[in-house]
This record gives sequence, C-alpha cells and structure tokens, in this order.
Amino acid sequence: MITRKYRIHPGIGIARVGNSNEYFVGPEAPGNVPTGPFRDDEGNLKRQAARFRVFEYQYDDGEPVGVREVVHRGDVSIRWSVHLCNRKAASRRFPPDEAGTLRNPGIDRERLIIDGGRQDVEGVSSQVGVRGSFLDESVTLGALRTDEYGRLVVLGGFGRSRSVPPNEPLPNFANNPGWHDDVSDGPVTATIQAADADGNLTEVVAEPAWIVVAPPSFAPGLQNVVTWYDQALNIATRLDRDYEPKRVSFIHHVHPILRRVSNLQWVNAEIRGGHSASRPRGDFLDPDYIARLADPSEQTRGEREAVFANLYDPNNPAGFGTMPQLNVGIAPDDPLREEIATALTPLQLRLLRKWSTGRFEADWTGEAPSAPTLDEIDEAGRPAALDRSAIEDTIGTPFYPGIEAGYLIARLDSYEAPFRIARRMLPGQLTESLAVPWQADFHDCDNLWWPAARPTEAFARDADKPHTWISDFSRLRMANDWWKLGVIVEDGNRFVETEREV
Repeated sequence: MITRKYRIHPGIGIARVGNSNEYFVGPEAPGNVPTGPFRDDEGNLKRQAARFRVFEYQYDDGEPVGVREVVHRGDVSIRWSVHLCNRKAASRRFPPDEAGTLRNPGIDRERLIIDGGRQDVEGVSSQVGVRGSFLDESVTLGALRTDEYGRLVVLGGFGRSRSVPPNEPLPNFANNPGWHDDVSDGPVTATIQAADADGNLTEVVAEPAWIVVAPPSFAPGLQNVVTWYDQALNIATRLDRDYEPKRVSFIHHVHPILRRVSNLQWVNAEIRGGHSASRPRGDFLDPDYIARLADPSEQTRGEREAVFANLYDPNNPAGFGTMPQLNVGIAPDDPLREEIATALTPLQLRLLRKWSTGRFEADWTGEAPSAPTLDEIDEAGRPAALDRSAIEDTIGTPFYPGIEAGYLIARLDSYEAPFRIARRMLPGQLTESLAVPWQADFHDCDNLWWPAARPTEAFARDADKPHTWISDFSRLRMANDWWKLGVIVEDGNRFVETEREV
C-alpha cells in the first residue's frame, strides 16, 4: 500500500537583515557560498532570504520508495503560513539569573513583543508584508514571497534598531531599556491542495519548519568551528541513532573541522598565532601536514593524537587542551549563569577520537571535493542538503548570548525530530535571549567570541598586515552604521575584506 508524507525543507531556515530592498537567497547546498556582490547600486547591504520547499515522501508498506518536490501547477497549490515574532525586549535580562530579572520592568509585556502574527501567502509570485509594533510604534519584520514554482521566500527586516523614546543610550552589551530591533523567528507551515481525477479537492498539511531572521553574515565563506548544524546533528543522533555515522570519513568528518580552525586566522590574530604557516603543528592548511593527518597508519598516530589532545573536552577539562580557541559561554543544559569553555559537540568528539586512533576511512585524495549545487544533487538527497546548508553558516557555540539563536538550539527538548524545532516553542522564543539591539553585542564581542561571524580584524586585498574590522565605532554608531562594514570573501588561498563603505 502506497502512503505519502509531506515535509518542508529546510527544517530550519536562516534569513538575514540588510538595509537594501534587494536580496539574495541563502545557501541551499553544503559548501555553496554566496558570492556577491553583497551591496546594491546605492551601496546598501542586501538581505539574505530563506527559501522553503515542500517534498513528498512515498512509502510502500512503510518502506521509502521515492522523494519528489511538490511545486505549484494547475491542479496543485501550496498555501504557506509564517508567524514571525521578536520577544527580546520582553524577555529576561542576559545573562539569566535565578530571580528571572526582566528587561524593561514595569512595562506591559504585550507592548514590548513585536508580533507579526500569522501571515499567509500562496500561489506564484505573491507577496505579503509582516509588521508588528513596539510600544505602539510600527516595526517591519519582513515579507513573505512565493517564486514562480510556489516555493516560499522569507525576507527579514532592514536591520533597523531604535529606542522609544528616541536617542536612548546603549549602556550594556545585551540589555538596553527602551530599545528594539527587527530580527525574529517563528514557525513555517504549508498546506498542499490538490485535485484528484474527478476534480475533488483534498488538503494535506506538511510537517512544519522554522525560520530565524538573524544579523548579517559578514564572512559567509568562513565557518565557525561548531555550527548550528553540528549542534542539530548531535541532537539528531539522540533522537534517531541512524544519524550516527557508521564510519568516520576524513573528508567529511575530520578535515572540515581542521580547515575551519585554520581559516579563522584571516579574521583573528590569536588564532593566526596558533594555526598559520608559522605554526607547523597547527597549520591545517599545509597539504603535507594534512596528508599525514589523513594517513591511518601507526606511523602517523602520534601526530593525530597530539591534535586530539589539544581539544577541549567538557567531560575531562583538566586533561585536555583549548581548541577551539574561543571564549566561554552559557551551558546549554543549565542556563542560569553557568559558564563553560567552548567545546566541540559530543558527536564531533566521538568521531575525532576514532580518527585519532586510526579508525577512519583513508579517503583523502589531496584536496577537498568540489561542492555540488542543489540541482546537481539527486532529488532524494536534496532535503538533507537543504537542512544542512541552511544552518552551516551559523554559530553553534559559545552562547553568550549568541547571534542567530541562543542556547536553546543545543537542548534536546527544543526539537521534536531531527532538524525540526518542537511545535510547543513560541514564535520568537529561539531569539528572545539575544542582545537587544543585536548591534550592541556585535560591537562588544570582539577577539575570541565569533570571529567567523564577527571578525576581529581583516586583510584588505594585497595587504600584508590586517586592520581592525570595527574601528572608531561606539555602540550607538554600530546601531546606525553596521551595514557599512566590509564583507570577508575568499580570494585564492586567503580571505580578504571587500565592499567596505566606511
């Protein structure tokens, strides 16, 4: 007996604010990086949109037999519903405390929540705006669109952060009375309506997804050592053991972590001191060194074990090192001010432990394989590609408080299935612990917080020495001029700053 299920992919989508009316669609296949230009003709920073699709899964007596994307056509239409919300000004202060101290105490919570409500869009080439209010002032949270195939395109806000009354100071990196911004998050649902051979209409509801509207990614080609995808995959292995890799691949499980570490040298001086060409045991871009680390023989075991010994393991803090070299954050399982050193996820550590002892596939050919586009991936593999690529260009730790979302993304109870946020979560709940406005935290958190998302320094093209990425910026100027900062892009064997407007 053939049965069908419908799911939205990606399960978690990321849109990003920008002050331009123009936009580009975020990554839709792993390893595919937006190439720019990132500014419109007037120099404004483009927004990053998140695109969602519906896939039909066919089963024969419970066994999967096929996957296909559902698109709008004569007898099939899709009605999308999205609920964007920003709860930050009504949430607890950050870091959280046992007293549950609130931001903006004494003010009606409802007037502080910027709630866009449930908005629907359907058909092709349709559009609807999403607006809420903060202390009775209107706030644009974004817009919903459909493309020519009926897929959903979610656009976030314009990066506008304001205070009510105007011109309030920004005394704190995370908690600023009277301030708001236009990031948000919330559920995405889809209802598929189809006509049978007799013209009778049927409706089915797809498994829902979630959208997060975040600050810009100013270094889209650089990945954090631990990403949201890494956190979500670690959770997925706890929900379904089939997500645990059966074999450790150097190409897929080890090399990406090592490459991420060394690539951060282009945006941070301390990391450059430990993982550049001047440090042979830390230069994971050196092809000869990587070839030895990719060799599972006993002759190279000592080098692999030396790298593993440099990792921080929260279960054995006294006996392990400090890689990744990032600052502490809030512990995901105890948010009340417990701080922990930043570590790889338990899954990443399990895989690297096997690698260090030689239990891995010797699949390294001298260079990483090229990344296929979504169209080059078999249709059955596209849902997983969408799920992964959407949340790879994000931070997965440290959550102090975070950029795209807070510590909730590392908690098991935030998910109801692999890469599916629990439906019990409220619109705006994933982002409510973040700084308000986000630019204040972005201003303060330099050095070893999130250099892949918020560079500490940058290299101009053909420059031998870096410059400070944010210079002469107060918090208040950051709230106004954030969009003028440069974007870090790959340029040969280095990463350089482009399109700077300040």
